[in-house]
Amino acid sequence: MSDTVAPINPQALRAARKRRKLSQQQLADAIRCTKDTVSRWERGKSSRVRSHLREPLCKTLHVTWDQLTGPAEPAGGASAYLNPTIRVSIAEHARVSLQLAAARYGVRPQDVLDIAPLLFVIVAERSLLEREQRLRELRDAIAHTESELSGHFRHLGGFIAVRDADGEDLLWEEEDALANRDVFGNQFEEGPFIEFIRKLAKGLPKDAVGSIESTNGGSTIGRYIIADDILRDITGISGEDEESQRLLDHIRAGLINLAECVRAKRGSDEGQYRHWLIEELARADAESQRRWEEFCHGLGLSPDAINDVLERGSAQ
Repeated sequence: MSDTVAPINPQALRAARKRRKLSQQQLADAIRCTKDTVSRWERGKSSRVRSHLREPLCKTLHVTWDQLTGPAEPAGGASAYLNPTIRVSIAEHARVSLQLAAARYGVRPQDVLDIAPLLFVIVAERSLLEREQRLRELRDAIAHTESELSGHFRHLGGFIAVRDADGEDLLWEEEDALANRDVFGNQFEEGPFIEFIRKLAKGLPKDAVGSIESTNGGSTIGRYIIADDILRDITGISGEDEESQRLLDHIRAGLINLAECVRAKRGSDEGQYRHWLIEELARADAESQRRWEEFCHGLGLSPDAINDVLERGSAQ
């Protein structure tokens, strides 16, 4: 490669890195440079890539140098999610929740599905607006503090920075995420979308929204408990004991069919229905265990080993 090469395109570099699912630190480690160097390239603070870094950079990202200096290829634009024929499966727990939501408010499940895109857009945009406001407030606070410190330490000669390179990278990544409407965003334990949803649910009746759990490393919503009063009413399972909780959990997860529960309750006396529930509980327990073992083996680990780790973690 010639030394008179085109400058690197920050957007092209960032898109290529995201396609490879690499963090800035992982990319820096792979090509043997600093994370700050990668950050400066992606922020447009530096467009020059030294000759000894160009080849490993292209090799790591599986691109050519022309691709890194030309227009960016989006990591996943809107067109990637568009399909003239929509075939979407719905998780079992979401299917049960759909039925419960419809029953709680006396509407059709189809009514809930029809407005789901509208509700998601409203919540997503509110979440993004709140993040933008918090980022603005943080930037203003940093600027004010830096101005104050610079005035107090004139003898040190010039600008005093109250943030490090990693902190600046995090702020810049949040700006980039907001510009791309990345509603799930970056997360340490759980992402901003989960945090926002939980805040919206705070103060609601517990039988409306009981719990909200995250998934995908904390980025988005996994399981949740809604309309618990409706579930208990239509199944007749009102106890707070461990057996009742397992029954309700299995129904929410789809391991015990809700419609079959309702039919069994209507078509039998209390004793017969109780016997049916106990049989279904045993079957669902066995299926839950089978799925857990299958998951563990898929990770190449034994269920006992994972259980030991989980027990030690909960004991700490």
